Amino acid sequence: MLKGVPSLERFHNVQLEIGEGVATLWLDRPERHHAIDRGMMDGLEAALDRLDQQTDCRVLILTATGEESFCAGGDLTYFASLKTETAVRSMCHRMIGLLTRLSNERRVVVAAVNGQALGGGCEMLAYAHLRVASRRARFAFRQAVNGIVT
Repeated sequence: MLKGVPSLERFHNVQLEIGEGVATLWLDRPERHHAIDRGMMDGLEAALDRLDQQTDCRVLILTATGEESFCAGGDLTYFASLKTETAVRSMCHRMIGLLTRLSNERRVVVAAVNGQALGGGCEMLAYAHLRVASRRARFAFRQAVNGIVT
């Protein structure tokens, strides 16, 4: 990375920009309101792994592309594709691992909410150190409507 010039890296459904002292991680699946599926978990893990290599970065901003949604939580289509208890448990443990990484992040994690944060999107916010929201931001836990308990 050239001094003073931010670098942008793209992972599966995630973008990571690393600048001087600040990294911005964008959820990038706007067609599904940034709902979390296996691919997004892959992207989040890869971006966080890449960020672990940066020693001079002190702040991580977590946000999403677009203005409509921050994160719609878990992708219900993906959830429906999990046919065994083992698959469901594996997905849950993986997501808990990602949230734990955010919680244990050595950088200050700032969640910038630019739209709807639903279910797991709200849970993700709980693991940030600071949260800021635009006037368009909306928050809701709707899992029970879909028979999901978290």
